[in-house]
Amino acid sequence: SSGINAEYGEINIMVAERSLSRTGIGSEALMLMLSYAVMNLPQISKFSAKIANSNTASMRFFEKNSFKMISTSEIFQETTYKLNVSDFNPLQLESALNSFYAEPDMADEVEEIPPAAP
Repeated sequence: SSGINAEYGEINIMVAERSLSRTGIGSEALMLMLSYAVMNLPQISKFSAKIANSNTASMRFFEKNSFKMISTSEIFQETTYKLNVSDFNPLQLESALNSFYAEPDMADEVEEIPPAAP
């Protein structure tokens, strides 16, 4: 046995751009990541997120997105949240996918970076 628990997938998300906070983009990104994993990694039946005890905004975010608190570690100063795949809300997934595919293609607005000289 390799000692790897393929049943669990650990997930992390960060929206670093302050102007995008509380716009729903974090929930949309989370749903897209979860849906990708559910569709492509069938061995995963649970997702976990470890959050610093001081990060109450992230705790609320994961709770709002159906994760349940399962443990708190005072030693590591973090709280672990879990979502069972069987609890995954398909309506949230559908909403996230519809929103994602409704966005205009931004490819033309991205500046292409030339390759480095050899």
